Amino acid sequence: MKKEVIFEHPNLTLTYYPDESGILETWKGFTEFELFAELLDKTINFMIEKGAKNLILDTRQHKGLNPKGNEHGANVCVQHAKKYGTMKHAIIVPDYIFSKLSVDNFVKNVKDEHGESLVINAYFKELDEALDWIRKD
Repeated sequence: MKKEVIFEHPNLTLTYYPDESGILETWKGFTEFELFAELLDKTINFMIEKGAKNLILDTRQHKGLNPKGNEHGANVCVQHAKKYGTMKHAIIVPDYIFSKLSVDNFVKNVKDEHGESLVINAYFKELDEALDWIRKD
């Protein structure tokens, strides 16, 4: 499995998986809305640059995101999928309760944006499980 770290920030590492046409977002710490929006824009720009169709969201080291950030994230993903096609969005479930709430709110916001057929969410405990799911048609 080929992979390449394409971006590093204290709150986010982006790793590109060319065979899975995906980008792994590994979030760390707590992320204020403005920083989250800036880093999400970088993620989407890398998706476009690399031609990646899928996202893997690893929030196991993240300490949560406010509701505004969740709504923004869902909207950005749905708009990207409307323009570039259906996106598989693998979510590696965190143990931290506030991160779990953030993930749940993100998925709810995707549904509220009527993007559930464009952004297909699935939950996993480990990265390997998420990558296996993305590889399946």
